[in-house]
Amino acid sequence: MIKFNKPEREIKYIFVHCSASNVIEDDVKKIEELHTGNKNNKVVWNTREEKCFGWSYIGYQYIIDYKAKIHECRPLEIQPASQYGMNKHSISICLLGNGVYSNKQFKTLKELCKTINLQYNDKLYIYGHRDINRIAKTKYHTTKDCPKFEVKEILNLDDNNLIKKKVNKLWKKTLSVVAPTVATALGGPLAGTAVKQISQKLLGKDSATEEELSYAIGNATPEQLNKLKEIETNFKIEMEKLGVDLERINAGDRDSARKREMELKDKTPSILGFFIMFGFFGLLGFLLFYAVPTQNEAIFNIMLGALGTMATGVVSYYFGSSAGSRAKDLKGVKND
Repeated sequence: MIKFNKPEREIKYIFVHCSASNVIEDDVKKIEELHTGNKNNKVVWNTREEKCFGWSYIGYQYIIDYKAKIHECRPLEIQPASQYGMNKHSISICLLGNGVYSNKQFKTLKELCKTINLQYNDKLYIYGHRDINRIAKTKYHTTKDCPKFEVKEILNLDDNNLIKKKVNKLWKKTLSVVAPTVATALGGPLAGTAVKQISQKLLGKDSATEEELSYAIGNATPEQLNKLKEIETNFKIEMEKLGVDLERINAGDRDSARKREMELKDKTPSILGFFIMFGFFGLLGFLLFYAVPTQNEAIFNIMLGALGTMATGVVSYYFGSSAGSRAKDLKGVKND
């Protein structure tokens, strides 16, 4: 597992480099000798003599060798010395090679960039060394073709050089479990209100695209799942103030699902319902005999809450909702 300790200095970019040599002997130790050796000394690099740089550290924070092993080089708290004009807010990664790299090296590069990027809420811009010619606010331009591969293609970057967010296809299912009323609203005339509440709570803005919602909900942390439960509560309160009949919306949704099950003779809902109820009551039975470790209480509570919500949904699906029964009772009282 790749570990990354976020430095205190501000980071905005990741720059990818190559060692510009396919000579096997030109390894990490050779780079260290070239970068940190006395300026009066010379080192044979890529079959030619190069003058040593005389630096305190290797210019890159990370080097990925031919076996795809990651070498931690320059401390993260110190800016790199690898792309003049863009060193201040960046982290630099170098692959050993000169245009020819292994799939393992690329895989490690992807994992390393993803690990670093996650620490910055997926907001880091990733470039190859040669991209500095079009983005650096300096007169400096490199003549190098480093890293000699399309960084955007290999790392699956978008047009802004950000890592594309992977759409979680199960995000709607997650939402329907944690916040069923909000999930139902997304499919109807109240979608705008539901999207606004989710966007504000999870993303800090008034509106979000489906891709942004799918990523945020599909990859939600336990804390974010709790926020979704808050959204569910607030959404119900707001709808009640507006006089919106949430139960009628939910009932219509259930009715459509029941009709589909009967028409297609689909056993999936009943099988799924059985396992949900078994899991819920099985978990309750477990709590009667065993204590939950303190460090796992938060996750356990979320799991129990999710199963409880699903169990309620199963009962409501097959036997009708308690809200509907209450409405009938109230109607009977008024008629009397």
